[in-house]
Amino acid sequence: FTQEVDLGIDLEFWRKRIVLGANVYKKTTTNLITPITVPTSSGYSGLNTNLGEMENKGLEIEMTLVPLKLQDFSWTLFTTFTKNENIVTKLAPGLDRFNLQANTVAYVIPGEAFGVFYGSRFARDDEGNYLINPSGGAIIEDLTPGIIGDPNADFKMSFINTFKYKNFTLFAQFDYRKGGDVSSSTIQSLLGRGVTKD
Repeated sequence: FTQEVDLGIDLEFWRKRIVLGANVYKKTTTNLITPITVPTSSGYSGLNTNLGEMENKGLEIEMTLVPLKLQDFSWTLFTTFTKNENIVTKLAPGLDRFNLQANTVAYVIPGEAFGVFYGSRFARDDEGNYLINPSGGAIIEDLTPGIIGDPNADFKMSFINTFKYKNFTLFAQFDYRKGGDVSSSTIQSLLGRGVTKD
């Protein structure tokens, strides 16, 4: 179930040569249906249940510009900007975290963004420096697993150019994403086998 509060505005200028739209929202989703693994002694391998609650809030901006408009030729630029912040507000009773897919690092953890990376990490001192084992020179592993990354982008932008000449149209699109960590099982496997050059 989702409850959403949404506020938007659309503005048009100079016979739609400039069009601006903006939208802010806050969305709360409850009773997220998720399959979870249960002990095989129960006679089942999994159970579909209402896992928890998540909140999203964000901003969306769209702008259309027509810099050039002639009888046979026109150029239209459409730009979007989106920023979304989400947080898992609670899980089902008895769960402090939930692995989204087996053998991955993506988790659902209350108080964190959806899909944060959770796993083993290096130990650090109070200033954030790695702790080094003096006898061998290797980095010491932290005994307590924790958050090691966030796949969610800080914001996203796209730029779509449309060039039209008589009956011919050419589209050119550019996308930009700021932030967001990536988990690569390929790199993990290559590093584990010692076949990368670093």
